[in-house]
Amino acid sequence: MMNVLLLSDLHGAGESLRRSLPSIQRMAGKLDGCLFMGDGLNDFRRILPDIRRLGDRMVIQDVVGNCDYGADAPHTSLVNLSGVRTLVTHGHRYHVKHSLLTLEMEALQHDCLLAAYGHTHVQDAQPGRVALVNPGSAGSGKAALLTIQQGEGNVTMLDISAAMRDGESPVKILSQTILF
Repeated sequence: MMNVLLLSDLHGAGESLRRSLPSIQRMAGKLDGCLFMGDGLNDFRRILPDIRRLGDRMVIQDVVGNCDYGADAPHTSLVNLSGVRTLVTHGHRYHVKHSLLTLEMEALQHDCLLAAYGHTHVQDAQPGRVALVNPGSAGSGKAALLTIQQGEGNVTMLDISAAMRDGESPVKILSQTILF
């Protein structure tokens, strides 16, 4: 089994996210990876050592968003998560606020089963030819946990806002979706 924390759109809330990490770990257990889909890349990288402590030999991938001016990271990246080829992007270059079709086509071109994106600040999980997942805005207290086990993937949408405020509150599970 592989558990991957999905984050996007941190927008200056790095320290608040850091406070929530113990609560995330209590809910999720050991993490095997973390994907960050841009907007707040410098904040994410500042707390990355704390995120790495949530697991052993974690898969970490980050990309730039439209607000990550001058950051040194790709706009889109491909990563293998327990045999699941995954496209990671912020989404602004694929116009995800208007349609997910361009993102889906890009993922299909790269033989991906999953595309993780941000930019809209809205949590979303859609199974399909390519499963599409947006964890929502971490800056607004949203995140997601991707679980892959024996070729099956599901995503759990999370509300981490209370834990971001006090570092103690439990993470709320908002929904779960079978992706593939």
